[in-house]
Amino acid sequence: MNRLTPLLLFMVMILSSCNNETNDYVTAFPYMETDKGKWGMITTDGEVLFSQEFKNQPTVVRNGVFLVKNEANLWEIYKAEKKPEKIGSEYTGATIFSNGRAIVCEKDKYITIIDTEGKTIKTLDEIDGKRVNTVFRFQEGYAKYIAGEDYGVIDMDGNSVIPSNYCAIMDCSDGKFIAIDKKYKTEYTSFCYDKLKYTVLNTKGEILFEIDGSEYNQVGKFKEGLLPVCVKKKDSDTEIWGIINEKQEVVIKPDEKITGIEQIRNGMFTYYSEGGWGLMSLEGKTLIKPKYNYLSFDGDNRLMAHNWDEDKGGMWFVDTNGNQLNKEPYRGAWGFEELDNKHALVMRTDRSYSIIDEQYENLENLPKMVHAENMMGDDAVECNYLDIPQLLDELNVNQNGMEGVSFKSTPETAVKALSKFLYQYGDEKHPGTSAFWFKDKSKISYDRMTDNVYLSVEINFYGNISYSVSDGQGGYNVEWCEEDGGRKVGYMWNDVKVKSFRLKFSNDVTMKGKLDRMLQELKKRMRKAGRVVKENSGAMVVALDNNRTALIYMQPKEIVMEWGDIGSPESLSIHEYDGVRENLSLTPDEERADGENQDIDMPTDEETATGYNNGEAGDNSYGNTDDTQEPEPDAYD
Repeated sequence: MNRLTPLLLFMVMILSSCNNETNDYVTAFPYMETDKGKWGMITTDGEVLFSQEFKNQPTVVRNGVFLVKNEANLWEIYKAEKKPEKIGSEYTGATIFSNGRAIVCEKDKYITIIDTEGKTIKTLDEIDGKRVNTVFRFQEGYAKYIAGEDYGVIDMDGNSVIPSNYCAIMDCSDGKFIAIDKKYKTEYTSFCYDKLKYTVLNTKGEILFEIDGSEYNQVGKFKEGLLPVCVKKKDSDTEIWGIINEKQEVVIKPDEKITGIEQIRNGMFTYYSEGGWGLMSLEGKTLIKPKYNYLSFDGDNRLMAHNWDEDKGGMWFVDTNGNQLNKEPYRGAWGFEELDNKHALVMRTDRSYSIIDEQYENLENLPKMVHAENMMGDDAVECNYLDIPQLLDELNVNQNGMEGVSFKSTPETAVKALSKFLYQYGDEKHPGTSAFWFKDKSKISYDRMTDNVYLSVEINFYGNISYSVSDGQGGYNVEWCEEDGGRKVGYMWNDVKVKSFRLKFSNDVTMKGKLDRMLQELKKRMRKAGRVVKENSGAMVVALDNNRTALIYMQPKEIVMEWGDIGSPESLSIHEYDGVRENLSLTPDEERADGENQDIDMPTDEETATGYNNGEAGDNSYGNTDDTQEPEPDAYD
């Protein structure tokens, strides 16, 4: 499947954001004068606020403030002045400011909304009676949030606008939200978009209308009252795109020559066709042929045209007829609209940046800039408050099992009890609770998140969970199905019991820094359920009252508890866990996701964009991904 490059994803992201709101422009950005130097800050009109000041990279400046992480990997907020003044506290998560508001969270506390003085506007512990796990950055004056596993929307003051009744919501665009009701969660997580409906709501939370996924398989974002839509051709993976209006009337009929539509503006839209991006009018007239690796609006009548291969021209500002406006090609740029509408930041050559004015002239007396970046803070802020005893109570962790499954459970009753967590199972022929999915398997395993805590569970049985039988075999409880070729096959549950449980907590999100607390709470619970046989600082073995064994141990990035028929207590060794402490350093994936660190360097040859993948383009659409895990609506951000 075709992919967008990291640079392209960034460009789409910033151009789909809402920086044209009043007083919400980027007014300064971080830069470095040498590769091994510290970060300074320069305004969009070329004034150096400070230089060589911060070891860690700050965010851009919006609303007169910026964020930067300290040595403890916590966000701090500073006023953008010659001598930056720290305001507020230290935060485990923080978004960039928008119209004087930001979403933040302090260590071991709930998420809050603060103003540019660091004062709390509202604590977001619960919304509509549900605990808030995650809040995303503000877009057009609204922020999405997650309560439990469902999505809702709040306004700038934290008031509920859309209740958390949806399994996915796009950011506000053109005063509208596009959401997917949680009753379609199975279809959404299974990528069966033709079997769900898209709900269109206004900023009052009122449902305007629904779009049937069987008619339009994917949708983009509203702009100027228009919406890109996709039709998937029957018996083919080919996707063709068109545009409808708010009355669901066809404005641009889906056409085989249009395999992607990104931005709509001023009676025109950017489209993908035959390996390139171009510009077309709403009357269907081609204005710019589809020849660029990417094409994005930077004003009503100006676009940014990208050729990743410098031999083919690099990056140019162009008018709506494709005429080049700048005098020299750039390796990349942040457009005028992303900054103050008067200046743009461009990368002229490798390790050489400049600021240009509306005449595309370089500003004078600029400092040397070998790096200039557009970090925007966190996309979303996770709640850092965690009541560990309450969490274990909710999971019903005890010596006899967890989450409604016990050592007396049969495979069939266990699968039914866990059905809402087994997202990976289920299709048109076999429901997720069918014995078909567990044929010749001896364990049930699943990963899930609760209260921003990631946990992995394995339930092992004494033998295979289910098996298949041929036509004419089996008893009354056979699940019969006609497989490919017309052959009738049945599936039956085995009569085996649970052998052991394995529960793992990783130090991701809210659990980071809390593994020792989890270890002590698990030890406390199992100590009450039996006799401690072995114990050290990082582990414990218990002979349980139910004649089974429990082993609890810490590893640098996780806490694990195994209990059941896992061996005699005396035979288990825990020496290797003595003295183990939690490792709080970031993984490579966490480092990549740690804020939006976006340099405007060009991609490598391996990253070169070869096409359009709707659904990855900066939360501009619901659409295809290759992810095997449950898709997060803002994995597209």
